[in-house]
Amino acid sequence: MAMQYSLDLEQDTVDPLYSEYSEFRERAGVHVINAAGGPRYSLYRYEDVAAAFKDARFGAAQASPGLRRALRWTGFGSVADIIESGLLIALNPPDHTRLRKIIEPFFRGKNIDGLKLRVEEIVHELFDCIQNTGRFDLIADLAIPLPTRVIAELIGFPQSDMAQLKQWTSDLAPLIDSDLQRTAFTRKIAAFLGFRRRINELIKERWREPRDDLLSALAHAHYATGELSQTEIIGTAIFLLSAGSATTTHLIGTGTMSLLNYPRELNRLRTDPSLIYKAIEEMVRFNSPILRTGRVLLEGIELHDQLIPRGAKVRLMIGAANRDPRKFEDPDQFDILRSPNRHVGFGGGIHQCIGLQLARVEASIAIGALVQRFPNLERVSKETRWINGTKFRGLTEFVVKI
Repeated sequence: MAMQYSLDLEQDTVDPLYSEYSEFRERAGVHVINAAGGPRYSLYRYEDVAAAFKDARFGAAQASPGLRRALRWTGFGSVADIIESGLLIALNPPDHTRLRKIIEPFFRGKNIDGLKLRVEEIVHELFDCIQNTGRFDLIADLAIPLPTRVIAELIGFPQSDMAQLKQWTSDLAPLIDSDLQRTAFTRKIAAFLGFRRRINELIKERWREPRDDLLSALAHAHYATGELSQTEIIGTAIFLLSAGSATTTHLIGTGTMSLLNYPRELNRLRTDPSLIYKAIEEMVRFNSPILRTGRVLLEGIELHDQLIPRGAKVRLMIGAANRDPRKFEDPDQFDILRSPNRHVGFGGGIHQCIGLQLARVEASIAIGALVQRFPNLERVSKETRWINGTKFRGLTEFVVKI
């Protein structure tokens, strides 16, 4: 069970999580934990994390071999195959390069610009539903449905699938977090099987009748060119649906919370709506939607007088790096005017978040419209309920009055 932290809004307090990060960050450059699967090395300092993201010696990390063996032993080898070779986040070149080349055009440039109007439409449609309620749960009523609908439409799911996709998105997230062993296993596997069945149906449909969506591109790469296996198609769809919605959900939730906890910054944004873009970057830095990510060393290195061998598992502590006082002045203060703000909230290097442009668009439109449309917006409770787990940083609920 994740610790539930409470925030005293009358004081400038530092969240206990970041106090803990600060202790580790100042104690040593490399932290070693002896785990069952071998030592794990953690990097907490900005300079180390930023450098590792761009260092080709830090390769993508797969789920634990024990988890994959357990899945095969219990008859779920297809799930193990997805975790092992179908998720973009777990692949290294040349497979990573091949897969990303097919996906990336849908997440940049004109394609993202073309989505802005659709994001605005969905945001105001959701606002219309809560306009007269007096209060609403920001997570359930905005932060979850918005990115789920946007990424689902971008991938190519029909509107009739949206309700089911919300549940699948929640249930499939542990595949990305490699956390199946600590969650409701049966429900997650059922979600995977249902999702796989639906993707296979849609891929066949798109091959017969192509559209201007990602599913059609995946179908072409499978049936026409043979660039993608069926496992890679399923893994890609799971990855994009789960990672593409969950991180934006967390950003909208914690970002709005930060504004309400810091009234001066909220007033700045209301006075000058153009500050929303700077505000989003500070929201990502201040409460990074992804707190840590894993890498495996493809060759041995020496860092801070510590030898880290080839094959070692390394954790890059994004949340700690983004609060490093060596890089950021007053890092525990939320300041939407912060400049420069070169955080590592979206990663870096070849594995930089493929959906970062989309996340910025969704969060800036949603939060920007929220604070302007509801000038009396305020949180109902001082208690902050964080999701379980140590990888993602997000809220389970956040009730606000309008």
